[in-house]
Amino acid sequence: MKRYDQISVKEYGVSSLLMHLSEDIRVALKDNFPEWREILVFSCVRLTHTTTKKNVEFHYQNSYLSDVLEASTYPKHIGDMLRSVGMGRTAITNFMRDSSQNRGTWLLI
Repeated sequence: MKRYDQISVKEYGVSSLLMHLSEDIRVALKDNFPEWREILVFSCVRLTHTTTKKNVEFHYQNSYLSDVLEASTYPKHIGDMLRSVGMGRTAITNFMRDSSQNRGTWLLI
């Protein structure tokens, strides 16, 4: 019987789907935010798991996202990133402008 010592199991389905569906959003994020990878990873993890920022690292490491995006997901870095993004009104408005041109109408709640 053959032994497999280097096997890892990761969530693939929803992460792959989100990466496929978010292609235009990724372009707008890249153009407006230096920490675009962390924003995307945090958004995907929060969408798929109702979790706190302290558990983002765990969900990221156990998903396909960690194979396709290199992001810093430590809780302190996530907190700093959220603070930085929240204070950057110009980047946010530019991102929304870029995204709305590609997608049409937005509904903000």
